[in-house]
Amino acid sequence: MNFISKLSVLLPAIIGLAVTGVITTCSADKKGGPAIDDSTTTQLKAIRRNIREWALVDDGTAAKRHHDGVSYDTGDAVLFNGLLCTSGEAAACDSVRRSQSTTGQWFRSPSQVDTFDQNSFSRDMSLGVLAYLYTSRDKNAATNWLLYLSANDYQLCPNDTDGRCSISPTIWGLMAAVWRELDLPLINKMKYGTIGDESAITAQAIAAPLGYALHLQSVQVYLRDIISGTKLPAARSVLFDRDPDNIWFAYLRMQGGDIRPIADKIITDYYPRLDPNSKLNQWSFERDSKELAVLNSMGHEFIFLINLLIGAEK
Repeated sequence: MNFISKLSVLLPAIIGLAVTGVITTCSADKKGGPAIDDSTTTQLKAIRRNIREWALVDDGTAAKRHHDGVSYDTGDAVLFNGLLCTSGEAAACDSVRRSQSTTGQWFRSPSQVDTFDQNSFSRDMSLGVLAYLYTSRDKNAATNWLLYLSANDYQLCPNDTDGRCSISPTIWGLMAAVWRELDLPLINKMKYGTIGDESAITAQAIAAPLGYALHLQSVQVYLRDIISGTKLPAARSVLFDRDPDNIWFAYLRMQGGDIRPIADKIITDYYPRLDPNSKLNQWSFERDSKELAVLNSMGHEFIFLINLLIGAEK
């Protein structure tokens, strides 16, 4: 029985656990749980410094290695850099900012601005834009984006092959939450959007295939938390239960509680696997843990997570 067919069985129990408090989750504030000690903090800082020495950066953009083994791949840069931006990486924020054309349209990275290959943007990438807009409070970028959308039939790009540039009700709902934070006027499409209730989002986390699809669900859970304060404990627990060896899912489950085991796991388990001589082509959190994508980590996902654990470098 796959996860979709299990939905009707699992979902009522999961929601019930969340309501009764049996599932242990915590607030987004990492200060809510026991503090990471000075020795562990020092080790994490050293790991982060080491990763910065070999993690690929393309003109200020956190990047991964292209499958050709030589060039840089920035095809998903707006998503990854948007997440890094929320963790305090100023260069990543600037990378997303520079990924917007003067027309207001967003592209996948600064190097791809005003290039119109197929699928030059997508709903997935818009999550990185929303992360940036919320973090930076860049009202001009948000306003120009909406002007572009209104002039282009509310499509994120003009050249998608499979509808990926159509805006879903969920994205409209997240946009509405960001627009409220920026104190910008909402259009009707935003007002009718939704960020989803606990049961719907948990159902999506149950149904999403392992790998990048489940990671996208985790990003939406994370953004709902930081943008609107929606905690979604049941969805967090489902993410972890689906792939308990994914350290990002483990962090989301414990966020605001005792995150010391996450820090210890980076030091003792994950960091020894990070290798600057690897392919450097994976944001490993978006892969099924059984694939051992961490062996080819681009490194930046661990900078992101370490920042969330101990704060970004000043």
